[in-house]
Formats: sequence, structure tokens, C-alpha cells
Amino acid sequence: MELALTMARASEAAVVTVGAAAISAAEQAERAAGLAEKASAIALEVQDRVVAMAIAPAPPSTAAESSQDKEDDSLSDFSARADRLVARLRLLQRVPLPAPASGTAGRPQAAH
Repeated sequence: MELALTMARASEAAVVTVGAAAISAAEQAERAAGLAEKASAIALEVQDRVVAMAIAPAPPSTAAESSQDKEDDSLSDFSARADRLVARLRLLQRVPLPAPASGTAGRPQAAH
């Protein structure tokens, strides 16, 4: 009888410890989800800004420029804008897309 009582108390202590660890893990997961949501919002905001910068109009040129200067500047402006666009697109490729929302958040995917 004494052995059974000792075993029951040890089992109860183990269950309390496991329960506390589970509660702590749930709290950490909730904090991580909040941080991930903030990071996703920031990434989307950055993406929107990069896209807006990529399609922003070029500043207007002065009317005093000659026809040849306008062609040269136009080609230079085009090349500069193209270079900036390529750089921005490369940055966008590094921004991870948010995962689609689903009801299985926090649960591991089953291996197939």
C-alpha cells in the first residue's frame, strides 16, 4: 500500500510538471505567433513601398535642354530606372511570402 501511495504521488508530481511545461510552451507559441504576425505586416509594408518606388514617375526635365541632350538623358534615365527596378525585384525575391491562413496553425504537418 505504501509503495502504491508513493507511486501515485510521484505520478502526480510528474503530471503537474508536464502540465506546467505545456502551459509555458503554449504561452511561448502565442508570443511567437504575435511576433510572426508583426513581421509579416512589416514585410508586406516594405514590399508595398518597394513596388511603389519601382513604379514612381521620373522627375520632370527642364525645358532648356536640347533635343540631343533630352535623348541622351532619356536613355540614361531609362537605364538608371531599369537598374533600380532590377535591384528592387531582387530584394522582393528575398522577402518570404506569408503562409496562407489555415486552422492548423501550430500543428505539425503529417508526413506522406
